[in-house]
Amino acid sequence: MRNTKVFQLIPLIALSACGNMKEGNNASYMASKNVSVVASPVADTTAFSTDAVEKITSPDRKIIKTADFNCRVTDVYKASTALENKVKALGGIVQESNTTNDFGEVKTLNYKPDSLKQVKLYKTTCSLVLRVPVTMLDSVTNMIPQLSSFVDSRNLKQSDVTLAYLSNEMKNNVGAGEAGKAYKYAKRSKDVLDVNEHIEHKQDEKINRHFENLRLDEAANYATVSIIFNQPEKADVQIVVNPEYFTKNDFGARFISAIEVGWDGITSVFLLVCGIWPLLILLMAGLWIYRILVRKKILLGLHSNKIVMDK
Repeated sequence: MRNTKVFQLIPLIALSACGNMKEGNNASYMASKNVSVVASPVADTTAFSTDAVEKITSPDRKIIKTADFNCRVTDVYKASTALENKVKALGGIVQESNTTNDFGEVKTLNYKPDSLKQVKLYKTTCSLVLRVPVTMLDSVTNMIPQLSSFVDSRNLKQSDVTLAYLSNEMKNNVGAGEAGKAYKYAKRSKDVLDVNEHIEHKQDEKINRHFENLRLDEAANYATVSIIFNQPEKADVQIVVNPEYFTKNDFGARFISAIEVGWDGITSVFLLVCGIWPLLILLMAGLWIYRILVRKKILLGLHSNKIVMDK
């Protein structure tokens, strides 16, 4: 009887073992399936939200547009004023407008006894930085060549910042509600302080990313146009006062000044003579000796001639 019961239990044991093996195979199969799903590219794309994927594939991407011009115009003031008015009418703003004159050679010529003609060569340059609604950028870039007589350089640039914008958004959405969990596991006061410091640091990063996205929004909605207007060299002619004419004294003052100059010369000569009187005495003595020697020579010559004649 006992053997009969044992033989009856054998099929039950076999069925149980087969069931365990089947469950183990199913578990290993599901684990491998989960790993493959995580490792597959499809799993990576599903990690992004539908909104993020739509923003990446949307034609309305975050694109920053800039334009740079360097142009020669006939009149810098007229061209810059016309362009500024056009930008304001289109809803843009003039961020910077700077006009300077670079002066070159300056010449001064006689014009009248009391005036001079002053000629200055100068070159006027105007630098503009404009913020234009991106939908009106073509209107502004088409207007600039019309105001110019010659376009030295033209540079249009587009920068796609959609991925950077999405990256900031996704980073700000990650970790929401983690502060409560962190406080739950903080056991000591030092741990709480560390959690506070960590949360403040993360909040600062989120705020910075938020403002960075605001900056990208503004840059994408308003294109930046930089222009340099310059004109050919021109001459600025002015009639200015001749300072020498108005600072000159009248005849009486000049006559008195001439007498004073003459008297100063005489006194200078007199003082010079007084200062070199020893030299004058030596000079006079030398002349006296020279005259004596000359006389003796003449007398000797006459005496010699007389002796010859007597012979």
